[in-house]
Amino acid sequence: MKLLNNICFILQARVNSSRLPKKMIKPFAGSSLIEIAIDKIKSSIFPNKNIYLSVNDPELIDIANNKQINIFKRSNNSTRNDDINPFTLPEVFEWWDKLNYDYYILMNACNPLVEIDTINNFINTFSNNNQNGLFSVLEHKRFFYKKDGTIFQKFNGSDKAKVTFNTKFIEPIYSGGPLRAGKMSDIGKHIYMGEFNKPNNPPMITYPSDQYADIDYEWEFNAVEALYKQKFK
Repeated sequence: MKLLNNICFILQARVNSSRLPKKMIKPFAGSSLIEIAIDKIKSSIFPNKNIYLSVNDPELIDIANNKQINIFKRSNNSTRNDDINPFTLPEVFEWWDKLNYDYYILMNACNPLVEIDTINNFINTFSNNNQNGLFSVLEHKRFFYKKDGTIFQKFNGSDKAKVTFNTKFIEPIYSGGPLRAGKMSDIGKHIYMGEFNKPNNPPMITYPSDQYADIDYEWEFNAVEALYKQKFK
């Protein structure tokens, strides 16, 4: 079991997104993506004094001050757009050896559909297990294919059911969700949540698919804003 006071909850953001600039502070349903994320975490069971906004843009620093949460000042290097020399884990998560906590929880602020109960469930699951990490994942129960056209997953039904694309018998496949947790010192070893080379390392927790969004483009921003207004009106 982990004490919440030994865990920090971090939102990491920047203004110079390459695909949708300033999406974190762009007006969204009367607020902004970063403010919505902060408000939800502050309304969760997590201690507010252990919440950090990892940023270096003045606009984001102002928001953190207005919301009265801690600021970790990122370097310019950690916010660069560089597809030739991609980040290493310690470079992008510079706080790993500078904040005095044993563990971290991260949430993607591009996901405004998340509900507070889901955040609380993740916090409780991570704090009450003896593992060093936790990975939220989305379950996909549909057919995926390799480049050669063969089915990627195992199919547990008959061949006759297989040719009708019956998803009741397809083995689920999983993709990464917006909540992630791990041990601070592992980041210095280039380990993110776990080693991913044997079962349950890290353990996974299924994330509700109707609460997931990852906004990278203008059309996604507009579509998710419409969903958000309907969901949280």
